[in-house]
Amino acid sequence: VRLFLPLLAAALMSGCTTASAEACFRPDAELPDPKASSSPEIAGALTRGEVDRVKALLGADPALARRGDLLAFAVAGCSAPAIMALLDAGAPADGTGDGLPLVLALRGKDDTMARLLLKRGASPNPRGAPTLPLRTVIGLNDPDRLGLLIRAGADLEAKERTGRRALHIALDQERFGLAARLLDAGADPFAIDASGANLGSAAMAPMARNDPQEAAAQRVLRDRLRPLRWPEPVPDERAVAQRAIEGAWPPAGTTGKPVPADVLALIRERRR
Repeated sequence: VRLFLPLLAAALMSGCTTASAEACFRPDAELPDPKASSSPEIAGALTRGEVDRVKALLGADPALARRGDLLAFAVAGCSAPAIMALLDAGAPADGTGDGLPLVLALRGKDDTMARLLLKRGASPNPRGAPTLPLRTVIGLNDPDRLGLLIRAGADLEAKERTGRRALHIALDQERFGLAARLLDAGADPFAIDASGANLGSAAMAPMARNDPQEAAAQRVLRDRLRPLRWPEPVPDERAVAQRAIEGAWPPAGTTGKPVPADVLALIRERRR
């Protein structure tokens, strides 16, 4: 074991073969195919962790670093030096704007690459997919990586087109422990999406799966409703959406933020 750990760290820092790169990720991670890249030569070198070859190709054509989403291939190669070589050459830390490099790094078996990308400017709310990194760690049910994004300044009120925020994603997936973590970090407890999905309804709903730990976490959320001055009895999603249309959500005297205009417009559209 004492020999294995330093060797593993060295492999991460020096680059990995394709087989060992796959071992760097969780089983459900989908690694990009370098053959599908517009620059397959450097993409292949990146996925194989051939850092010297990468640097030579960048030296011959510096514009390569800003072409497509090469940074995702460096992450797929599990090579911190390759990642740094691309970033130093001007590669955007958010890839093509959807945050794919960070999302892939978050699926790694450790958080080394995710920390590196965040340190070098990757956004926890990438412009093209502002909830995707948060959605990824919630899907993984990983409180440590959720904490990593929160500490990196993730905007917990970033929303999808339907108004769905990280809190709704956690509640919908019955990740009630993570939902509590989001609330503790400042997520708006009264946030709703276009269907009226909200904390109270989720806290009161029967669970769809048998998970004693999450069931206990759901009860903790339920106990938080009264101190928040949640309406009693707790209204369902449809009733909450109707209150929003009537200008009565969030309830008066609470700390909830106003329903965003675009979300309110979607709620009204769905009621036609």
